[in-house]
Amino acid sequence: MTDDVSFAPVAPADYAEARAFIVKYFYAFEPMNRAYIGQKEASDADVEFTVKYLERGLGVKAVDRDGKIVGLSLGYIGHENDAEVMRQEAERNGGDRKWRDILEFLAYVQDGADVLGKFGIDVAYEVQLVAVHSDYRGRSIGKKLVERQILKAKKCGFRGVYVDCSNVFTARIMEGLGFECIHEIAFADYRTTEGLTIFQPEDEVHTMMRSFFKMI
Repeated sequence: MTDDVSFAPVAPADYAEARAFIVKYFYAFEPMNRAYIGQKEASDADVEFTVKYLERGLGVKAVDRDGKIVGLSLGYIGHENDAEVMRQEAERNGGDRKWRDILEFLAYVQDGADVLGKFGIDVAYEVQLVAVHSDYRGRSIGKKLVERQILKAKKCGFRGVYVDCSNVFTARIMEGLGFECIHEIAFADYRTTEGLTIFQPEDEVHTMMRSFFKMI
């Protein structure tokens, strides 16, 4: 039940709390971040790259009766050159090995998913992250956050929604909402351009990145 939880857009006054929430309840559990060999903590550059999208007005929060954030989702407007932009960002952050590797991996995933090419659209609305407080999981809050992102995409005139999922439970939400898996790669199978293995999953549950899409 979510009777004691309400949903609203993330406002500028929420940014500090939202940033802390993303670090504690997204990055601390996100399987791709945790699978990276040699560094479990997210790079500061990664966190800043993500939270800056809060300022674009595409965040949705779930709050308890006291107004405390207990869930959060963040949207992003995807473009044709996103993979190249990520590779350029990786080059600029060569000193941060983990962030560089993550960017190159995400660019690889974007190329494989090829959402715009496969579905003949110019832009796609992306759900960049979904995070729920540990004490509130199992109450469909993640699903409701995604549903509100879909509504936001519709209101903005987008024809489709795209999501990359490294978390099995998030992937199940997408499947339950009628999303189609259009690409997947096991973390253990990925190699960098230098031929290096950079991921070792922490468990046998969250072992791959899966890309989902739905026309709306």
